[in-house]
Amino acid sequence: MSEKNITDLINMLAASGAGTGGNIPPRRLPKKPEAPAIPARSGVSGPVPPKTPKPTGIAGPLAETAYADRTWHPEKTVASSDGLFSLRIKPIKSMKFADANGSAVEMTFKSPP
Repeated sequence: MSEKNITDLINMLAASGAGTGGNIPPRRLPKKPEAPAIPARSGVSGPVPPKTPKPTGIAGPLAETAYADRTWHPEKTVASSDGLFSLRIKPIKSMKFADANGSAVEMTFKSPP
């Protein structure tokens, strides 16, 4: 329903004195001023070049830089659950890589319990 139709209905109800018991004289709602017309104008548009995304994150594949770049946690002795076997391990602490873009990547590992 348009705004004009709603205004006309309210004015008609007000003129009839509906809901007032006939004791209040009818009043008319003020007319809303017309909006000015939008002037004609022209413009020019062309294709918008896509934005080049900034490289973020790591580009795979990763290649290890050198075996000598690895670091290790201190050596530990790990026993089997029944205690019959034991192993000495030296867990890797960190490794260095180069990603596909040539950026340096370092992976650091926690010491096992």
